[in-house]
Amino acid sequence: MFEGRIYKISCTRSDVKQFYVGQSVEKSLEIRWNKHKRDAEQLLTKKRSKNDRGKAIKLHQAMLTYGVDSMIIKELEFYEYKDKNELLNKLDERENYFIDTYNLKKDGIGWNKNSASRIKRPLGQDTRKTWESIAKEYGVGTRQLMYQVNEKGLSIEEAIIVINELNKKPTRLYSYGRQTYKVIKELQPYNKHNVDKKTLETRIRTLIKDNKLRIDLNKEKNIETVFLIDSIFAPISSRGEIIVITPDGEEKGKTIIELWEKLLPEYPDYVPDKYPTITSRMGKRPKWTYEQVFGFRFPPDFKEAEDLINNKGYQWGEIDGKQKIPSFKKDYKTRTNPIILHSISTIYFKEQDWCDAYKLTDRKQIKKLRDEGKTNEEILEYYKKEI
Repeated sequence: MFEGRIYKISCTRSDVKQFYVGQSVEKSLEIRWNKHKRDAEQLLTKKRSKNDRGKAIKLHQAMLTYGVDSMIIKELEFYEYKDKNELLNKLDERENYFIDTYNLKKDGIGWNKNSASRIKRPLGQDTRKTWESIAKEYGVGTRQLMYQVNEKGLSIEEAIIVINELNKKPTRLYSYGRQTYKVIKELQPYNKHNVDKKTLETRIRTLIKDNKLRIDLNKEKNIETVFLIDSIFAPISSRGEIIVITPDGEEKGKTIIELWEKLLPEYPDYVPDKYPTITSRMGKRPKWTYEQVFGFRFPPDFKEAEDLINNKGYQWGEIDGKQKIPSFKKDYKTRTNPIILHSISTIYFKEQDWCDAYKLTDRKQIKKLRDEGKTNEEILEYYKKEI
């Protein structure tokens, strides 16, 4: 059996009302108390910084201010479980109960700097294993796994089976001329203008995104059939014309400037207002497609984000309760790296948006964590943020 306690540390001085609530899995409170005294001593000997992010830093500062001898530790609750993770979950729950009930993180009221974790640990697992490591081991989303276990009451093994079934990507078939084909290559006899495979796939994705292609899904066989139309085989260029695929179909022009002058009034939310922006994009590396140049597709550095949003069900993230969908016309100035949270299928346009959403301010520390190889989820966990 695993044992744990919730304890309270307060001061015997009548003028000091603050107190601290913590948890311990030590064999006795005396062991835990001795560790607190040692940590406070290290502050005094400058082995720890006063700006330390430790959970009990305010307590240790108070111990130095009022004296260790004026402090007392008292057991509030005792728990015993066969599963250590179940014990730790209970201790986190009860510690947060006291912290929230008595507002112990507020200066002048309590000495708790942070709350305990609010993420339930997986039962029946090694305590060193996190939800993220288990999800990674089985190749599923962390958030999905936690939901199926914590909300649906499934075991991890049962949850994996359910998630894999939910995530099972249907086999795609293509219907053209009332015939069915397994791959694009089989449609080559109709590709009279020799449009390359990548362009064909791009055109199909764009038409699917714009709901211009019919798709039938056979749930029993997990097969989806995409009904193609003639325009996917249209020539890329004809008689010196440039062809751009817009949200409403193809537009043609003999020159880039002719197309810009034609497309800007029709699509003011997509097309750059100034022609030099067009020419600048044309000269960038990696090379931009015409659709990217005119703003109808995500820039090249958002290739992964575009695929996740268009084909994998990912969404743009929220800031203060409101989803922020970026305008690549207004927001995109220079190459940037989107922040992708795979565990909750969410993407933020740039790091500043992600920081604003989770109220992160220490960019130097975030960079340090990234340099250490931490993922976006691990950085949020470091700051004790719920994903």
